[in-house]
Amino acid sequence: AERLGLDHLLERVNELPRHDRWDSLARAALRDDLGRLQADLAGAALAVAAGSGEHRAVSDAAGVVAAWEASVGGVEREAAEIAEITAEETSLARMSVALRTVRALLV
Repeated sequence: AERLGLDHLLERVNELPRHDRWDSLARAALRDDLGRLQADLAGAALAVAAGSGEHRAVSDAAGVVAAWEASVGGVEREAAEIAEITAEETSLARMSVALRTVRALLV
């Protein structure tokens, strides 16, 4: 989450307007999707670290993240894109693209 700026992304999702029921439902759906993506990313990182042949303690978060980044590639580019998306105005379109960017790291 820290590496990709997911906490900031969640803050921006929470800033989305809630003028009516549909705005509230869209905002809640984005929050749910982000939470699921974050859990999936954590699982993927742990799986990569476990499959690397090295015995890593679960408490070695930096090593787990480093192993995952090395296996995925493009994390720096995706993190920069998320930072760019969340740096300006908050909109449903921007937040949707940010989630797609995060999701791309799971493929």
